[in-house]
Amino acid sequence: TPDEAPAPGDTSPAEQLAAFTAAVEGRDVARALALYGVLRVLPRLKLSPAHHLFIGQAAAVEGDFPLSVVALEAAADAAPDDVLAPRALVLLARVQGEKLGDAVRAEEIYRYVLHRYPDTEAARFAHARLKPAA
Repeated sequence: TPDEAPAPGDTSPAEQLAAFTAAVEGRDVARALALYGVLRVLPRLKLSPAHHLFIGQAAAVEGDFPLSVVALEAAADAAPDDVLAPRALVLLARVQGEKLGDAVRAEEIYRYVLHRYPDTEAARFAHARLKPAA
């Protein structure tokens, strides 16, 4: 049916990317998640940081925390100087700490955000998360 993600052999990577982009822009979470699973394994295929961030957020909402981690890491790694990178890292830290129970990894990510992206809203959020409880 038209609502299903195409199988990897059914369409070219360019067609899959176009379908993925349309799904993200249309906020079709289920289709975007299905296509992302296919697209992220294709070598040298460049997805935008915004697309990775969308998937990271959507996967977290859907409870797919391993996929969320992969996508949020990719969002930050794809363009570390992009304004979305610190946001992706804060979300990654939250998923690691709050959903996966890895407080040590979350703290490492928050500290990295403070170091790499000072004077950002993400750094302020990270700083608040690292403050010792009063």
